[in-house]
Amino acid sequence: MFSNPVARTVMCVILSILPLGVLIQMVAVTAVNLPFMDEWSIAALLEYSHRGTLTFGDFWQQQNEHRVLFPKLILYACAKLTHWNTNFEAWLNVLAGIGIFLVLLFLILSTSRMIKRSGVIWAIPATSLIVFSLAQFHNYIFGWQITFTLGMLASLFGITMLSKPEFKSRQFGMALAAGVVSLYTFGGGLIYWGVGALALSFMPKREGENRKLSIALFLIVGLASIGLYLHGYRTPTNHTSISYCLHHLGDFSAYIFEYLGAPCAQYSQSLSLILGIFGFAATLIASWILIRREKVDKTILFLILE
Repeated sequence: MFSNPVARTVMCVILSILPLGVLIQMVAVTAVNLPFMDEWSIAALLEYSHRGTLTFGDFWQQQNEHRVLFPKLILYACAKLTHWNTNFEAWLNVLAGIGIFLVLLFLILSTSRMIKRSGVIWAIPATSLIVFSLAQFHNYIFGWQITFTLGMLASLFGITMLSKPEFKSRQFGMALAAGVVSLYTFGGGLIYWGVGALALSFMPKREGENRKLSIALFLIVGLASIGLYLHGYRTPTNHTSISYCLHHLGDFSAYIFEYLGAPCAQYSQSLSLILGIFGFAATLIASWILIRREKVDKTILFLILE
């Protein structure tokens, strides 16, 4: 049945749209117009705005270990425009999720064209199932979760721009901007600058690129952004120290794999662990095959690391 290219494409499209359709239905039915947990911090911004005392520092100030500048700006603007209808914020998360899927779709199609294997197309519905999984429903129905969805979108988009086979100044500029957005959306964006620098270093020579200048400029912007991020930074007193993770590597490793597997099995710790290990191993093996047998650029590993 699926030997027919048209039938295969139609089935792939249907299977890819289904998870998004289910997610949209879930958000429409379950989203509640009520601030939840961290979303209440927007109330302070609205109050300061009403008093006429709102300053940039209110958006810049630390939120736990994060600098959530862009989420605060977005959520504040939405609150002003919609009389703080938090349901609108949920749809922004859905849009960010669609953006993440589209970036991954671009990577899958690019890989398929590069290795000329039609079977790669089935990675598209699998990706859709993970990105739009209802196991992570809270990332879609709670507006504050834009710190995760926007941060992921910015990081993934930026590394994709850096890793394209052709070098263009516009793409490089977008990668720098994406890194800044990622960093000032979620603390995990700190990793972006290290991964991006490594990706630039290991990329094959590209026409029109001054490799040393690109790396130097990337590091300058990254270090400046990180320096601003850390200026006045205070370690949250209620957070586990990094040294604890180093002294409990087994538990820390299990946590990482459970985190990776959670989108498919959030409510089962053991199943999340199994899926996380399996998914991570399968991705590494697939990447190794692509690099060794199909001669795909090794920067794909940095996309995985990001």
